[in-house]
Amino acid sequence: TQVVDHDPQHVEALNDLGVLAYQKQRLTEAERWFRKALQYDDSFIEAHLNLLAIMLDQYRFAEALLHTLHLLERDAQNPDFLHYLDEVVLQIILDYVGVVAVEDTATANNLATNPALKGRVIAALNSFEQKLKEFPYKEKLLVLSVLFLLAGKNEEALRFARELLATANERLEHFLLLIKLHLFLYDVHEAAAILRHARKEFGENELLLLLEKETQARSTAPAVSSRYGDILLFIKGTDRDISDASIVVQMIGDILPESTVAILCHDAAARRKILDWPQSLTVHGSPEKCTGDVCIIFPENEDVSKSWRETLEQRFRSLFEPSGTGSLPQRVAEFFGFKGDLPEPYQSPEQPARQHVFTAVKGHEAVVAPGDKLSRLRQKEEIRVQIVSPSDFDRDEQRRPLWGDYWVKYELSKELNALNFRVVDSNPDVIFYLFGMPVSGLSTDTYNIVWVYSHPDAVTAENLKAFDKIYALSPALKQRLEALGYDDIELMLGATSKKPIETEIKYDVVFVGNSRGHFGRKIVTDLGDIPWNLKVWGNGWDKLLPEKYIGGRYFDNQRLGELYASSLVSINDHHPDMSRDGMVAVKIFDILASNGFAISDRNPGIDAIFGDAVPQYEDATHLREMLALYIKSPDTRLEMMRAGREIALQHTWEKRARQIAGHLRPQPQNRRESVPEVIETTGHAAAERKPRVLYVDTLSAPHAACNVNGMQKAYRKVSELRTFDYREIAARLGVEEMNKKLVETAREFQPDLIHLGKCEIISGKAIERIKQEIDTCVIHFYGDFNPTPQPWVVDIGRHADVTLFNYTDERIMNAYRQAGVRHIGGFWDAGTDPEIFYPRAVEKTDDLALMGNNLDLQRDGYDKRR
Repeated sequence: TQVVDHDPQHVEALNDLGVLAYQKQRLTEAERWFRKALQYDDSFIEAHLNLLAIMLDQYRFAEALLHTLHLLERDAQNPDFLHYLDEVVLQIILDYVGVVAVEDTATANNLATNPALKGRVIAALNSFEQKLKEFPYKEKLLVLSVLFLLAGKNEEALRFARELLATANERLEHFLLLIKLHLFLYDVHEAAAILRHARKEFGENELLLLLEKETQARSTAPAVSSRYGDILLFIKGTDRDISDASIVVQMIGDILPESTVAILCHDAAARRKILDWPQSLTVHGSPEKCTGDVCIIFPENEDVSKSWRETLEQRFRSLFEPSGTGSLPQRVAEFFGFKGDLPEPYQSPEQPARQHVFTAVKGHEAVVAPGDKLSRLRQKEEIRVQIVSPSDFDRDEQRRPLWGDYWVKYELSKELNALNFRVVDSNPDVIFYLFGMPVSGLSTDTYNIVWVYSHPDAVTAENLKAFDKIYALSPALKQRLEALGYDDIELMLGATSKKPIETEIKYDVVFVGNSRGHFGRKIVTDLGDIPWNLKVWGNGWDKLLPEKYIGGRYFDNQRLGELYASSLVSINDHHPDMSRDGMVAVKIFDILASNGFAISDRNPGIDAIFGDAVPQYEDATHLREMLALYIKSPDTRLEMMRAGREIALQHTWEKRARQIAGHLRPQPQNRRESVPEVIETTGHAAAERKPRVLYVDTLSAPHAACNVNGMQKAYRKVSELRTFDYREIAARLGVEEMNKKLVETAREFQPDLIHLGKCEIISGKAIERIKQEIDTCVIHFYGDFNPTPQPWVVDIGRHADVTLFNYTDERIMNAYRQAGVRHIGGFWDAGTDPEIFYPRAVEKTDDLALMGNNLDLQRDGYDKRR
């Protein structure tokens, strides 16, 4: 300790401290010392090996394996590393994959099929496949065998293990590997034969005796195989069953990315169809080798033989047999966190029940004619619209922004609000559903609209009957829905709110999207090991891709345009059913509108909208050829970018909102002309008019979810509102151009009131010019606690009609007056939104809750405030 105190970077002393902590079984402390030593000298082998020992002691086998392979990547021939590779792999075999002790069978089987481990090992296999070629033959075979085993590729694992035994001088550990593999695969007969051979070679070895007991136990126990996946879908094999199974597989990939899926189907033709799916599914014709957590039986009238049911009951923790009716069995909805007869959000016993839109009796059909409902709706002075998306059903509210439909809902809500519709979370007049999964139990009192913009195979001839109006994302989908018997279908394409951004190029290729479970995404897999700077953002990729490709779990949707504009190429893919029906992803509109260049998988709808502006690839080789062509040909790429941008900018969310508004209220929904105006004329009575408000603030900041959005919502109720996101515009155009744009916007909009939030880069000259050119009132809100007059507050305050503070200290106000703020309006109180915050009768679960940022500010008065 004295040495480290004197020299904090003394790696030998840091390592010795780790060894002392390890000897006292203080493993966390020991690991901290070893990692600190490696922080200063990553080539210090002893610290690496000590760190590996801790990982093994804590059963962190996947991490140990990856760490060892990382070291071998640096020095493939290092004898210490090769020795430890043997040790790590054998520990995995003896303590993790295989079952040494009979009584630990259940625990070991559960660990051995951990999907998170499988994902990491698959990533290791992909990352180190080339490096493994440099290993000595024996080590290569050993590593490949175990990697393939953990990746669930059992036949490949067995092939390498047999080759290892035939070429490696019959070492005991190689016999053990092969025996354990056969036991793991429940090939007891072969395991016993190899065991007999090993006994002849090595005699009464303790490990062989343990394996002999395990082999005998396996030979007499009921057949229980290795688990192929967490979830098994058992289907009969009709086209509808296959369609339902396809939907559930997609849902599992979206909602439970770490789960694995297998299909059990006794119909050979159906199995062949399933094998054509893009996902890497395991497909079985009998239940003998199927085991896992959940088995779901399709459809509800499936006639499962007694022996099959008994087999499945033995092998699965939960067996869900559906009840009732519906396109997706009710138990499937329950498995995904739904309870009761309807797909309501899951509530734990600690959580109060949430009010939700789907509250009617399941299967209840509308009894009011759509035309009558629409007529009554159009007579209302205010129409309340509730937009519902599949992301609303995600139990983890923090995860909802990872869903694409979350942002579609956000954009439509914003634009419908701007058109004087009231977007609400309860008691709606209109329900607008973004179709992603079938729903039932819609209220018969509301006017129900559905936009089928994803998962078209989930639509049946029955499950859209409760909707009064249907929008389809593509002409082909519209025709298919009409063929199912639906009418009053209107085409509504995707859209964007992005604007062109000029920025420096940071990446060659980017992809934004969650992995679909351990399947990943085909377009990312097709990239292979490319020579360009690739970054991937999304949930689940850290288990599938090497770290160098990971951009992050989430990229802020409000800043996606910056990402697309800063990349030479952005890639996009579609679900197979969307490609078939020509349904073009919203992401393509966003990429092109942002000044980006898109390459997509094949989709006939792209040609119809964007022509040749979005190249489409056929296979992995073609994709890599396209990337090489467009990355190396900037003139061609820029020309296609310009063409795509012009088209994308014609498809805005404002236009989509107007299309919906035009159906609900046929009269023009112009943001200005549709509002009755006050026209002061001599001798005429003044007609009623709403005032125009220009709202200027940082609309995309984190606080926008609170005060900014709340203020906008309130203004929309009493005025015609236009917003100006000064930071976003300044990021694109620069501060000077942003100020010019503000003057132009005010000149064009002619607002009665300009609301300035915290606008530290808006110049006083811009406000002065606006005041000179138009008759308007400028109110400046400054809510920060800073007793020293801020120059920008004073600059704006010289010209604003009123400056409002949210504190009342007279000394501070006088300081601002003396600095030049011409009119201080006094105290601006905070507000609340009664539609969000209202009394709830709920169970109290905590004694004290504290919400707020930990801002350790050393300012006057801060201690008192704290």
